Amino acid sequence: MKHRIALAANAVLAAIATVVMTSASSWLLYRPEIPAELQRKQ
Repeated sequence: MKHRIALAANAVLAAIATVVMTSASSWLLYRPEIPAELQRKQ
């Protein structure tokens, strides 16, 4: 019985981790352009 619960928990946590990592990688690819007013003047 403990084995089945552990397998089910593993599947649920793996699914959650996959969703989190998929959304995080799309955030890393999204790099909006910085407005000229916010850029440092050198």
